Amino acid sequence: MPLAQLSSSGPMLLAGNDRLRVLGIPLDWFGPPTFDIRRVAHPVLWLRWHWTVRRDGPFAPSYDEFRAAGTQG
Repeated sequence: MPLAQLSSSGPMLLAGNDRLRVLGIPLDWFGPPTFDIRRVAHPVLWLRWHWTVRRDGPFAPSYDEFRAAGTQG
């Protein structure tokens, strides 16, 4: 095992190739959030689509199809 060295991200010691962990889960498992910004831009439209998905289940349109159908009329 190589010598322990100071981490560049904070006051902790890392021993060799040990990965940083949070609550026992490796920190590199967490990536950037997968978030669709359109849901924030049009919350009412997204809620209508969500209720349609809850009502129709697997037969409901995707968000993009629902959005396109809502802007045509």
